Amino acid sequence: MTSKRKDQIRNLLKGIETGDPESVSVVNEDKYIQHNPLTPEGSEGLAELFKRLSQTSPRVNIVRIFEDGGLCLCPH
Repeated sequence: MTSKRKDQIRNLLKGIETGDPESVSVVNEDKYIQHNPLTPEGSEGLAELFKRLSQTSPRVNIVRIFEDGGLCLCPH
């Protein structure tokens, strides 16, 4: 995985803390499935979710980012 891709994923996850709507721009809307019934589908819904979450002062601790085939995993 390239360092650019890792930075994009890191920014996406940190978007939970910051509420930055640009953080979700890396999400592939054709493959993304929103499972939260209170959150609208797509990147706009995800951006709204991040905004709501950021107001609760969450902390994201990224331990490692890795890729397995076409699947990118960001476990904690």
